[in-house]
Amino acid sequence: MLGKLIKHEWIATRRILFPVNLTIILITLVGCIFLGTNILQSKNSLPLVVLLIILYMLSMIVLSMVSSFYLLVRFYKNLFTAEGYLMFTLPVTPVQLLNSKLLVACLWSFFNTLLILASFFALGFSSGYYASIHGTSNEKSAFLSGFLSAMTGGAPESASIQDIFGYSAVELLLLCLAVLFIGAFYSLIMGYLAFTLGQLVGKYKLACSIVFYIAFYIGAQIISSIILVAVNIETLLDASLDSMALTRSIYGSLLPTVAILHLVLGILFYVITFFVIRKKVNLD
Repeated sequence: MLGKLIKHEWIATRRILFPVNLTIILITLVGCIFLGTNILQSKNSLPLVVLLIILYMLSMIVLSMVSSFYLLVRFYKNLFTAEGYLMFTLPVTPVQLLNSKLLVACLWSFFNTLLILASFFALGFSSGYYASIHGTSNEKSAFLSGFLSAMTGGAPESASIQDIFGYSAVELLLLCLAVLFIGAFYSLIMGYLAFTLGQLVGKYKLACSIVFYIAFYIGAQIISSIILVAVNIETLLDASLDSMALTRSIYGSLLPTVAILHLVLGILFYVITFFVIRKKVNLD
């Protein structure tokens, strides 16, 4: 039955989220094509460039917020409003409802974040590439060789990904993907927990849910900051490290620490949400 719930949830959410993610792809393609024109090469194009950057950043922020907001609101409306009377009469357990919505939402959120990051990379690469094309052939060769060397072993005069982050390009990519997926799970389950606790309040359920979410967010940020500083305190106080070694040490511990911390907090939030939905749901 869980598989049927996941299939239904996927079909229902893609009506909104597929166009949202398609818009990100289209904006990126248009941006990459626009960067290849001569419009931005004139001396008076600076105001236009600034305006386009602002519009692009705003569009990415809005599309990301639309995706997250839709997934959280859908969870609340489906389970804790009038629709909840129908959902909880289905021949499934409340936990299956929670798991189906959480899994599909995590996949959408992960994919949305991945697309936005890929969009930043594509536009950044296109900007550097087209700038090198309008320069000399040596500048073009230097740009491409510098990019390839950074992604691999690094050239003697440049720092590679391994030098900066302490991981190879493949290791860094896999670690970032894990961090993104765990982050999607963590942020969604925190919102789910806020709505789940908010619906226990007799009045002002939505307002209380928002207050719970803000409290969880602030509390989690404080805990994260303390742990991250504690993990890197020896590195930060080590005066013998040069800037490259300091950067590599911090980045080397930052991603694993964030992933573990978010996973632990996410599991804690999930367990609380699990027991509340299983034992007490207030649809009055």
